[in-house]
Amino acid sequence: MVKNPASKDPKAALKNAYKISNDTERLIAVDIKNDQFVIFDNTSGNVYNGHIRTYKEIERDAVLKNNLIKTNGKIIK
Repeated sequence: MVKNPASKDPKAALKNAYKISNDTERLIAVDIKNDQFVIFDNTSGNVYNGHIRTYKEIERDAVLKNNLIKTNGKIIK
């Protein structure tokens, strides 16, 4: 199993994170400064662990629905 690297600025990304779906506590955010997609997993209570993912690895519906990317996958800045 490949471990995804940690976000360069998780606190900033978490401030602008959205739930991926109503069925999960997992969040997704875009770190515009570092041009990264950040996934946050709820580890306990209000504690989240963030890691980056590529465009091919993310749940595209969540970022499109929240206007975080263009339809071609480019991050909206």
